[in-house]
Amino acid sequence: FTLTNDQTANGWVTSLFVDLNNDGIADANELVSGLDLAAVTGSIARGASVNLLIKVQAPTNATAGTPSAVVLTIQPTVAGGQAVASLVNTDLTTVTNGQVRLVKEQSLANCATGAATGAYSQNTISAKPGECVKYKITATNEGNADVTNVVISDATPAYTTLKVIASASPVATNATLSTSTAALTDGSTGTVSAEKTPLVPSTSAVLEFVIQVNNYSGIVK
Repeated sequence: FTLTNDQTANGWVTSLFVDLNNDGIADANELVSGLDLAAVTGSIARGASVNLLIKVQAPTNATAGTPSAVVLTIQPTVAGGQAVASLVNTDLTTVTNGQVRLVKEQSLANCATGAATGAYSQNTISAKPGECVKYKITATNEGNADVTNVVISDATPAYTTLKVIASASPVATNATLSTSTAALTDGSTGTVSAEKTPLVPSTSAVLEFVIQVNNYSGIVK
């Protein structure tokens, strides 16, 4: 894998952790010190998943409004002669006087209505081909100042497609779907996002969307 930060030359530090105990906290023993995830995860069984955490640290002299783009690229090992495209995730961190916490939860969902069929959880959800999963991403301003230009962004996992269902998927609460997301049609793939400005202290913005597992896939997270 590769992990890049466009602010590295300015003193920003970026680290990758494998959340071995799935507690959402980057523990010291979970730090990936080399460039091989398998050194920490070991072999990942078919149908299993691991949670990755990216920690971004800005220097003390970073000014409010300074952005940092972090790109994580994972190159899967070729197995059985079948190559898999690299998985790429981009996170944008901006220095602010506020503090925004993101929480991603999921539940199995009704593919027709888009309604969650169980309690939301941050744990792995197993979905069979043809079944649907609903994601709920909540951004909460835990700081003491307004945060502007908040973007909640995610993407449809590999081997899944987006379900577009009126008033159910994709939807935003206390936020506005991005123009590109509002134009998505049923069966689309790619980025799903919502925007909020400002996000005032002690309030949250929420993005929800439903995906359906393709008939030849297995487990999604």
